[in-house]
Amino acid sequence: MGIKGNRQQVNLGPWCTAPLLVALCGSPAADINDSLPLTLPEQPLAETLIELGRQSKVSIIFSHQTVEALRSESLNGELPLLEALEVALADKPLQYRVISPKAIAIVETSAASENSSSLAVEDHIEEMVVHGTPITGSRLRRSEAQAFAPIEILTATELSLNGAPSLSEQLKFVPIVSGNSTSTAVSNGGDGTATVTLRGLPASNTLVLINGQRVASNGFGGDAVDLNTIPSAAIERIEILKDGASAVYGSDAIAGVVNVILKRKFEGVQLETFYGQSGASDNETVTTNIVWGEHGDWGSFTLAASYFDQAGFNSRDRDFSRSADGRSRGGIDKRSTATPNARFDVNDTTLIISENAEGSSPDDFRTATDEDLFDFSDFTSSLTPSERGSIYINSEYQVSSTLTFDLAASYTRTESTISFAPTPIFTAFELVPVVIAADSAFNPFGVEVNDLRRRMLELGARDQTNKNQATRLTFGINGHNADWRWSLHYNWSQTRAREQVTGLVNLANLQQGVGPASECVDGCVNIDLFGAQGSLNQQQVDFIRADVDAIGNTQLRNLTFDLSRDLWSLPAGDLGLALGFEVRHESISTTPDPLARSGLLAGGINFADSLGSRNVGEAYMEWLIPLLAGSNGGSRLDLNVALRHSEYSDFGSSTNPKLALSYQPSRHWRLRASYSEGFRAPSLIELFKGTSQDFPILLDPCAEPDNVGALPGCQQQSDPNRNQFLTLLGGNIELSPESSRNKSLGIIWEPQTAADLSLTLDFFDISQNDIIDANAQFFVTANAESGLFADRVIRDNDGEISRIISTQANLGIRRISGLDLNSHWHYYWDWIGMVSSNFSATYLREYLSQVSPLAALEDLAGTFEDAAADGNGSLPKWKVHVNFYLQRSQWEAAYSINFVDSLNEEIPRNGGIREASSWTTHDLQYAYLYRDNAKFTIGVDNVLDTPPPFLASAFNDNFDSRNYDGIGRFWYARLTYDF
Repeated sequence: MGIKGNRQQVNLGPWCTAPLLVALCGSPAADINDSLPLTLPEQPLAETLIELGRQSKVSIIFSHQTVEALRSESLNGELPLLEALEVALADKPLQYRVISPKAIAIVETSAASENSSSLAVEDHIEEMVVHGTPITGSRLRRSEAQAFAPIEILTATELSLNGAPSLSEQLKFVPIVSGNSTSTAVSNGGDGTATVTLRGLPASNTLVLINGQRVASNGFGGDAVDLNTIPSAAIERIEILKDGASAVYGSDAIAGVVNVILKRKFEGVQLETFYGQSGASDNETVTTNIVWGEHGDWGSFTLAASYFDQAGFNSRDRDFSRSADGRSRGGIDKRSTATPNARFDVNDTTLIISENAEGSSPDDFRTATDEDLFDFSDFTSSLTPSERGSIYINSEYQVSSTLTFDLAASYTRTESTISFAPTPIFTAFELVPVVIAADSAFNPFGVEVNDLRRRMLELGARDQTNKNQATRLTFGINGHNADWRWSLHYNWSQTRAREQVTGLVNLANLQQGVGPASECVDGCVNIDLFGAQGSLNQQQVDFIRADVDAIGNTQLRNLTFDLSRDLWSLPAGDLGLALGFEVRHESISTTPDPLARSGLLAGGINFADSLGSRNVGEAYMEWLIPLLAGSNGGSRLDLNVALRHSEYSDFGSSTNPKLALSYQPSRHWRLRASYSEGFRAPSLIELFKGTSQDFPILLDPCAEPDNVGALPGCQQQSDPNRNQFLTLLGGNIELSPESSRNKSLGIIWEPQTAADLSLTLDFFDISQNDIIDANAQFFVTANAESGLFADRVIRDNDGEISRIISTQANLGIRRISGLDLNSHWHYYWDWIGMVSSNFSATYLREYLSQVSPLAALEDLAGTFEDAAADGNGSLPKWKVHVNFYLQRSQWEAAYSINFVDSLNEEIPRNGGIREASSWTTHDLQYAYLYRDNAKFTIGVDNVLDTPPPFLASAFNDNFDSRNYDGIGRFWYARLTYDF
């Protein structure tokens, strides 16, 4: 949040080491009349102003050129901030201006009016965050680089305006975020990790950085950073670059960049505790953070630690997710054919046990109906219970005025437990099919049974516990002289993941227990699958039960060197140059349980070992070329050029350019345009993933009676009640990189008549080729409609899909376009206080997708396709976030609105199109600052308790948990105390 306006009034120079200071850093601001205990020596004026800002927690804004070569007298004793400024500025051609209770500007005396306590309309200034390093999207050290690409900066203050306790939940309502982001809200198909997806592209298309550095991906997925491993207590701000950046950062930055900036300098001790609870009296959430820091002429040291505990809740705890049967709401019945009482085929008839029968005689069974299904929502988690702890250290040592050493380290441990319904058995469709022998001990029919489906309630619910440990260490040297700035950094990061699942079925033991009676010897236990639910005794349960354990590990080591300077002066300004190189080594490994490796587990979690690594070398150059500069703050034209060359040990090389123009025809208008080429290297998991199992929700066209005989691939009707199919996934070492072209055009307006108003409109266009995907639904549809891919879609003699082979391949293309709108308005009234408003919206004009050259080009903008069915998730045409903020003296209030546009979806097994309603939520927050060091906040998210829109095709809880919030009304309180 900042005050936008006329830069000329504060004479912002292009060579500011710290051009603008915002010392608040997320802490509550002190009153400008409070006394400060000062012990400041005689020193450069810039250092005195910086120190006064830090101690008072008030933004002191100044231009480095304005105070250059000026020194301040020593300041000692108890002095109010304004009095200290008068002493520091005495006998100098400078004055201070109070912009707001949180911001003071230092301006030249000639630019100020006498006894001015606030700014006139034409004398407004711009308040920014101190970067000290280039802003995200450029390696050049100047704030003007921001004009070349749209960047959204979420400050610590903005991140605290709601009760979202985790980074992934805070990003969920950012308009540019859509598609298949994951978080602890994703249970079925989740693993306790969290990712972010910009523009609806996969998470692997968004580059996540920490302090501008790459970090290791999550332990099992291997192609995206787990946001839960970032220390939440240490987050100072988040910079979201809404443009392709392969020319600056290399691979993965096709949709954009999320750069998480952690605290580097902090003074004092801050303790924060948070407690929240839903309106349904569940999901108790507790967070405790502590930050301690010191700094001086020697450098700085900051330590942050946090603990997070989220209780979560179950699907049955909400009306909209209580049942998988959505027919009453215009959907379909998604209940499972794997029922607690076995459902099986004998003599072309589907049977199930009669009520109160034992199952020992054929007379105990009746014909199964379409209502004999199992509602798994009674058992599943909706919001995953999770626990997380982290510690972060940042230290800087000032060797001299031109040389600094820095060290950063962090460790985060997360644990989450997801509950699933008891394991289903589909004997005909397991990786190792199970056949119930004709003479099996409990087979009452005396004939072989191949297709039996049963829900193993006797084993209890499956519990999946995910434990992740992320460690990061960065060491750097930074230097500068009159001309050059340089930095050398070594970064090591590692993520270790462990997954434990209980209540599974050992298929080898099950086959032995239901096989020929003569072969069930030497410890074998005969298994009764025909009896009523609960018929398995403890001995039978123990014989077939399997609890498994798997581990995964990703590691990244990289060395980066950056160098920048102004080469020479041109008539329009200084020509800037940045260049550097990066070398890195990436590796992954996953080790499954021996039963999973052998394909002997029911439930679709079998997978093979994955092991891979690669080396990468990259070099880049970037230029800032001033082309035109008018007089007196008039027109200006700048060109930004970047080029990056990458060499990969596994697939070859890629060279990517970027061109950007910034044209300012007048002081209040700015135009920007860019063109860039990008690429995404195949992730190590896409290259080297061993064969794994999944049971995605898919639509088999052959299940529709009208398609039998009418479609070349549908010679027999398949089971219309089946919606999950065994799918074999795997990597492909022959993959090529994805390529992209990004184009953008932006307009920024800062009208003179509204001093604190900024309006921005940016058009974007992204084209992608050679998309890496493994789309099982495409193979199934193409097989039914044309008879193709018979080697990938394997059907049995009854026309049922027994398995789908869906390995990674370079298949399709995408074309995405739309616009981003942003506005910021800030004003300070003496009788009201500081009032501000931020508006952010994204309009998705089109999302053209072709999953294969054989498939049609579809526009997915405004649609929903579930990730469980290999879809792109929710892609709303409009997504909007607005917040209003009021601060007066010791009181603060905030009001936020989140809007997600309506969506169209195809109803599975129906073919019809339905519209899911739009979704709007309202958040309120109120805070009181006590004695300048204690801040008490209370708030409520989703004030009206608005449920997420019903989605008939959403397998997980009847709504899209990746883009909507199923918590409902959420109350919370936060106490922040500064020592």
